[in-house]
Amino acid sequence: NYARAVYSCLLQHSYPMFWLRLPLGAEGEDEEADSAWLLWEEFRTLCNHHAKLTPALQMTADLPCEAILERWKAEQVKCLIIPTSIFTCDLHGRPLLSPRHQQFVQQ
Repeated sequence: NYARAVYSCLLQHSYPMFWLRLPLGAEGEDEEADSAWLLWEEFRTLCNHHAKLTPALQMTADLPCEAILERWKAEQVKCLIIPTSIFTCDLHGRPLLSPRHQQFVQQ
């Protein structure tokens, strides 16, 4: 089991920080979009809520509903992965995130 292997490493070494890469949202029903947070919660529980285990969120083109974003805002996220594919270009050709993405990053 992957969670047990990670937890074993967390207990054996004092210096590593483990980031679990998870998609911030998923297209479709809110239940599907919430599946990443539920996976995170289960994984974190299996690792006994170890302080050196944190989520690394990968933003998606479509962000989930505000309720799901609020759940993630309550977590101690150390890494936010922003793929270049979700940027658009402004009138001057500079990369730009949507206002909703910008708002989430700033919070």
